[in-house]
Amino acid sequence: MGLFSRLLKLNLEDFFTEIVAHLFSVSHETLFSWIEHLNLLDTGRYTEVHVSTQSEFEPLEHHSVGTRFDILIELSDGSCSDWIAIESKISSREMPDQLRRYAEILAAKEDIRERILLYITRDDDPKDENSVLQGIESAVRFKQLRWYMFYNFLQSRPRDVSTEMLVNEIVKFMEEKRMAQSNQFTAIDVLTLSNLPNALSLMDETMGGDVKSKFGDVLLGSVPRSRPYSHLQWSSRYLLTAWLDGWWCGLGYCMWGDNVTDYPTVGIHIEVPPNSKSRQEIIKAMQKISQRPSWSSYNLDDPTAWAGVICERSLRDFLSEEDHVAKIRAYFLELLEDLAKIKKKYPHLPWRPASQQNEEE
Repeated sequence: MGLFSRLLKLNLEDFFTEIVAHLFSVSHETLFSWIEHLNLLDTGRYTEVHVSTQSEFEPLEHHSVGTRFDILIELSDGSCSDWIAIESKISSREMPDQLRRYAEILAAKEDIRERILLYITRDDDPKDENSVLQGIESAVRFKQLRWYMFYNFLQSRPRDVSTEMLVNEIVKFMEEKRMAQSNQFTAIDVLTLSNLPNALSLMDETMGGDVKSKFGDVLLGSVPRSRPYSHLQWSSRYLLTAWLDGWWCGLGYCMWGDNVTDYPTVGIHIEVPPNSKSRQEIIKAMQKISQRPSWSSYNLDDPTAWAGVICERSLRDFLSEEDHVAKIRAYFLELLEDLAKIKKKYPHLPWRPASQQNEEE
């Protein structure tokens, strides 16, 4: 399948993965220069290069799910092969034990000389190398990077005529998706921080009172915390949350956009992790729920990803109203009424609250 055909089916992270892998495939010079820039390997000895995306591997005996590297770079000098596996994150973070599982897969592969795992993120998501590699007998190297470093690398290199257009578009894309952001505050960042307390107060008001009470009532007494649970750092979400047995439900605000001019969304979503023991029956129900008016789904066909259904509207839809808080609160109550109907229609799903231990995991 060609590059453009693959891109049509992808989300943001996979879209960018395909573009970067394509650059490495058509320009080994760029790939080798980047590897040398990171002090990973001496590339002068390689005669064969193979770059693949979404490379899947069967789970090891103690793994609950299989492994899929976003990018796998296989380098050969004719007698030995070296592997560089890349896990990329833009608007999400590592799933539980994901990096450790990837390192174990690399360690288990035979006939490989060098095994390197790169974790590249847009946002800060610090990892402890010792925890990732603890107990792994075969030599695996782990290195954490940020995508703005790759952006700086591309900007610092002379543009090759054959790839100039592609590199220019990658650079523009990274700027648009905040992947060129370094460790410095911008004027917009400072303005956002100055106005954050007022925005949080308004969001809390729309999610409190009867909304919070009904949220707990609908989800079998799974009353949320005294304040909305913030996932702002992890995934740009500010939600009331209820952790159920093998899945969870959130109601509130999502900042999905990658530009400062994008409006947050207001809605409810239900999500199931890849290691949920009830995932199969939940996914079947989600496929039907996504057919309800205004509902949509994501990652239902990907067994390695968090999957879910969501019903949401843009915050912009409410700005023409005289009382934003009242209208958003009324919308939340409508969503909870719909959730109650969904729960009644699918009583076989594990709606019981999760234990505190499961919630923390």
